[in-house]
Amino acid sequence: MGGCKYLQGDGGPGTVRSIVNEVLVGQTQYSYTYAQPPRKDTLYNLAHGTLAAEALTVTTTQLTYTMLRDDSILPDDAARRRDEEARRARVSEWLKNMKVLAEGGKLPPKPAGRLRPPIPTPLLNPNPHYASLPMSIVVNASVQKVWARVGKYCNIGEWGFRSCDLISGKEGEIGAVRTIGHSVIVGQTRYSYTYTQPLRAPGLYPMYHGTLEARPLGSGRTTLYYTLMWDSSTQPDDASRQKQVETYSLLFEKMLRNMKKLAEGSTLTPEDKQAPVKF
Repeated sequence: MGGCKYLQGDGGPGTVRSIVNEVLVGQTQYSYTYAQPPRKDTLYNLAHGTLAAEALTVTTTQLTYTMLRDDSILPDDAARRRDEEARRARVSEWLKNMKVLAEGGKLPPKPAGRLRPPIPTPLLNPNPHYASLPMSIVVNASVQKVWARVGKYCNIGEWGFRSCDLISGKEGEIGAVRTIGHSVIVGQTRYSYTYTQPLRAPGLYPMYHGTLEARPLGSGRTTLYYTLMWDSSTQPDDASRQKQVETYSLLFEKMLRNMKKLAEGSTLTPEDKQAPVKF
C-alpha cells in the first residue's frame, strides 16, 4: 500500500494511520498490533493485524504477520474460505516486499490504480482521541521463568482480577476469549500478548486494548511492561479522563507488583489480592 501518513499520534500506541484509519493498539520491542475501528451501520469484524520480528540467529530474522477477524459475519463457509485465501495472498505479498526492503533491495514502482480506495462509511466515533498508559517493573528472574509463571492468558485470575476461565479458544492462541471482560487475544509474540474487549451495544466503543510483555534485561533479570490504550473521547470531560488514567494506574501497577512477587517465588497476601480501586 502507498500514501500512508499519520493522522494522529507519533508512532506509539494510539497512533492512527491513513490506511483505513488503522490504530496502533499494541507495541512490543519488535512487534506492533493494529486494529481497524468500527464504522456506522456496519457489523464489526474485530479486524486486527500483528507484525513481529524474531531473531533466529545473529544474521537471520523471521518476520511473522498474523491477522485476526471475526468471520461469523460472513454468510457461509465458502465466503469465509474466499476471504481467508484473499487475506493470505495479500499478506504473503507484503512479507515478500518486507524481505526485499530489509535485505537492502528496492521494490518496483506500483502499477497505476493499485492504491486502495478510501472507505466512505463513517467511523462509529468520528472524533476519537486515543490515550495510552505505559507501565513497567523489573523482575529478578529470567524472561523464560517470568513468562512461564505469569504469562498465561488466564494467569490474570491469580495476579489481577479473581477467577479467570477460557470461554473459547485455547490458552496461548490468538482468538482465545476469557471470562474477564470477554477479552480476546488479538496479537501475540513469544513473550507478549495484546487483548481487547469486544464491541457492545449501544454507545461509543472505547477501543480498549492491553499489552503485557516480558523483555529480557540481562543477568537473569526481566522487565515486565503493561501498556493500555483506549479512546478517552468517550469520557465527558477532562476531569473524567484524568480520573480514568489514575484508576488504571492504581490497578495495573498493583498487578505488575503482584506479577513480580509471583515470578520471584513469593506468594500473594490477601492485601495483594484486594483491588485498590473499583474497575
